[in-house]
Amino acid sequence: GQRIEADCVVAALGALRNTEWLAGAGLAVSPKGVRVDTHCRVLTATRAVVPDVFAAGDIAHWPSAIYGNRLLAVEHWGNAVAQAETAARNMVAGEAGLIPYDHLPDFWSQQFGLNIKLVGLPTGANQFAVVQGSLRDRRFIGVYGAQGRTVAAVSVDSARWLPAYRAAVAEATPFPPIVGALDQADIRPQPLARAVS
Repeated sequence: GQRIEADCVVAALGALRNTEWLAGAGLAVSPKGVRVDTHCRVLTATRAVVPDVFAAGDIAHWPSAIYGNRLLAVEHWGNAVAQAETAARNMVAGEAGLIPYDHLPDFWSQQFGLNIKLVGLPTGANQFAVVQGSLRDRRFIGVYGAQGRTVAAVSVDSARWLPAYRAAVAEATPFPPIVGALDQADIRPQPLARAVS
């Protein structure tokens, strides 16, 4: 492993989904939520679509095309809004007009006077590179890599360039991404410490 000195560490445990009331309903339910297909339609325990039943937000556990159909459950209001929009559209679209939910997870927060924005999922990443700014200045963009691909990007007081890295994450570009003629930092990849998860 590797040690990373930090002034502050934020550890989050996630949310508990209230699915107990669905026990015995024959739906695909787990501690991660209610399983839905790519169109936000609820699935049975045998993975069949339940007609005219949709789920979105914290309760939905869906396959992400961006992450190789990995099942995701994202506890952030931005995901809830985007997924609800897709579910609502699909409720009225009819079978031929269904659209997949393909939102790239993201969030933002203000912590200790810093603006932090993240796109993608750093879970499972084994590399990290600062691609803009510097950790020392507490103003940077960093990218996370897994299996040679870019899987997430974080900005700390440096959101100006984040849209370019959002595209790199959405397209799973090789890690680390080289984005246009942006002012590049030393982007030699560094292994992530296993203590950070």
